[in-house]
Amino acid sequence: MPLEKKHVVCSMCDQACSLEAHVRDGRLEKLSGYADQLMMPNVRCCKPVLASEWYYNENRLLYPLKRTGERGGGQWTRISWEQAMDEIAEKLRQVVDKHGPEAFACSTSEHNTQVGSGMTRRFMNLLGSPNYISGVSLCMGNTAAVNSMTCGGYPFPDYEQTRCMVFFGHNLRPNSWAGEYYRLKAARARGAKLIVLDPRKSHCAKMADIHLQLRAGTDAAMSLGWINVIIEEELYNKKFVSRWCVGFDELKQRARQYPLDRVSQITGVPAGQIRDAAIMYATNTPAIIPWTCATDQQVNSTSALRCQGILRALTNSLNVPGGDVMVDPNEMIISESELELHERLPQEKKDLQLGAKDYPVMTYWGQQALNEPRRKVWGHSYRNLMKGMYMAHPPAVFKAMREGVPYPVRAFFSIANNTLMCYSNQQGIFEAVKNLDLFVVNDLFMTPTAQLADYVLPGDCFLERPVLYNFQEWISTYLSVEKAIEPPGECRDVYYFWHELAVRMGMEAHFPWKNLEELYQYRISGTGLTWEALSKNLPLLTAPAPPLTAGAMKLTLKLFAGMGLLPLLRNGMTSMLRQHQKTREFFEHRGMKRMARLFRDYFVLSPYPHKKRGFATPSGKVELYSSVMESIGCDPLPYWNEIYPPDENPAEEKYPLRLFVGLREDGYFISAGRHVKKLRKHNPEPRAMLHTQTAREKGINEGDWIYVETDWGRIKMKAQLSEDIQKDLVGVRHGWWKPEMPQGTPELCGAWDYSDGVLLNDDPVFFDPEQGLPDLRGARKCRVMPIFSSL
Repeated sequence: MPLEKKHVVCSMCDQACSLEAHVRDGRLEKLSGYADQLMMPNVRCCKPVLASEWYYNENRLLYPLKRTGERGGGQWTRISWEQAMDEIAEKLRQVVDKHGPEAFACSTSEHNTQVGSGMTRRFMNLLGSPNYISGVSLCMGNTAAVNSMTCGGYPFPDYEQTRCMVFFGHNLRPNSWAGEYYRLKAARARGAKLIVLDPRKSHCAKMADIHLQLRAGTDAAMSLGWINVIIEEELYNKKFVSRWCVGFDELKQRARQYPLDRVSQITGVPAGQIRDAAIMYATNTPAIIPWTCATDQQVNSTSALRCQGILRALTNSLNVPGGDVMVDPNEMIISESELELHERLPQEKKDLQLGAKDYPVMTYWGQQALNEPRRKVWGHSYRNLMKGMYMAHPPAVFKAMREGVPYPVRAFFSIANNTLMCYSNQQGIFEAVKNLDLFVVNDLFMTPTAQLADYVLPGDCFLERPVLYNFQEWISTYLSVEKAIEPPGECRDVYYFWHELAVRMGMEAHFPWKNLEELYQYRISGTGLTWEALSKNLPLLTAPAPPLTAGAMKLTLKLFAGMGLLPLLRNGMTSMLRQHQKTREFFEHRGMKRMARLFRDYFVLSPYPHKKRGFATPSGKVELYSSVMESIGCDPLPYWNEIYPPDENPAEEKYPLRLFVGLREDGYFISAGRHVKKLRKHNPEPRAMLHTQTAREKGINEGDWIYVETDWGRIKMKAQLSEDIQKDLVGVRHGWWKPEMPQGTPELCGAWDYSDGVLLNDDPVFFDPEQGLPDLRGARKCRVMPIFSSL
């Protein structure tokens, strides 16, 4: 058969790069770069190069499995999907009848499923459970939740027009966040400044104009120092602050508590360098502060993230071309937030959400003050940006599983999410899932988490499903792609799972779509197009630019289809931000002036959206002093808090080093990819980075096996010696397990030997006070030792 080329959206990391699948006889031959890429044309990292080895892998789950022996015993029997869904529905019904719907919880991975978040929350809300959790509580979702309390949303960085970029620990590389890496390279080539704040001499730090090698976890203090410099030296944009901000005087008083000498003492960076960086940022605007997981994972995370939003506002780098821009929802598409039906979850069930009163920021209670502003600005009270809103506190959910307080959680689903290894306190999660009446895993491989389940259901990959995706509502542009290949065996997409369960639980009327194609047809009904036409001809569907209405866009798209212009339009869509004029020029060249006018700004991130309706905050402005934070009993201004002053740490003598966990490495993403032999050849073993001098003092050489130990647990790593890390810091790679090791307890494929979650407990002293997320970046103490010396 002839070769077919199909557009797909990669989910092998969270960049969602567009790729072209080369398919022959229904089988993938290779993935190549795609010219219509949203972020950067023709980008491809090492992961999709190895897609065939990844997904045509001998370890791929192909059929539903049911546990037959003890939990974790590795004894399974193959069953049909029908039997699996019948039994799961019956057992879930028993849990709900006995303990209430809140006794059901679920954890998902948004980037893996691409299509499942709306249906997961829809099912849970209709059932009556508020206890949804996700890995985005530690990675971008919490960023969106905190930023919403400052400016009502979470802005998207305009690399293409910016004059300055600030990276808080963000370390882009050709094989890690590749699409964004090449946007960085293009901005640098254009002359944009780069400031990097990172305790490591990272890849990006070596590219920077200024590198502030701050003490790990002190980002909030550094940012407050910048704010103080910008205010005291009158570098802020007085017009924007006066018209569009509230709380400036209170912020000014708080910032005065962070003069340069104090910030220098906290961060370890010379005062002059701090001032130079703040001035470079404030005088090279518009500037961007792109997302980074570094400030998502600190004990002062909320304040660090609040500071980033404040810095954008002070310098008028918010909602301007070249800055960080918030976009309106795409009115032509029914969003996942609308599909989730949060309004159907009764208030008395929302009030039962686990951990909400202790750590409110990401919960229903914490976000409720934003419901009315969101309705006024966007027409919808619930907008689940990055899926970081309205979720329970993960440690509280696992505690309820273990201890039954404040009430029991007895049923748990893990959807494309290696739950055991993606939250802190791995031992606590292990004890929690052992106590369940029903534990269901949907995944592609038999992960350590799946090995503990009652039922394991085979999931699909991004090549095997159609996709309608807009980065969890971060932007208004949707990527629309058709299925490239059929899934192997009896692998199914996550919508199939929720649909089949919903039918058996009496919710069929709320899940009327038989498959994803029907669901997408419903979602795009406002465009006037069929899903087939959209997925084949319009790979990037953007929101209409003001003042173009959804009705006008619908008419326009019908005109495209009627004139046979959709394929031609596709040829003009090589980049949302750089090539948008091609479409306009196409119509101008043909004398179609009306059409050209309609698409004048069709692909541009629309600047200044706040000027029409204000910001989606209670005041309608950027809240430097957050009324939302104040309403839930949190400090309305950012601050810096040291867990243990250096001379008062009780663990200092035994554990003299600082732990820096959660590090990603090329080729892998979180805990995925260890079954791919060519990736393992490049990074065969888990590694911990130590400063060369620190290692030598302890008798450790490059490649030695060592223990990394905290007062909670210890793991084995290979030593990686470097001059690029601070002397008292230990950098631990995240998500390590070995599929070739024995499955089931006690080994769990090496999860107890190598996973960084073993090192972390749920001691609230290490939680961010507002979000409740655990510190991964320098607050915990540890030690290292050669393995041979400790035997």
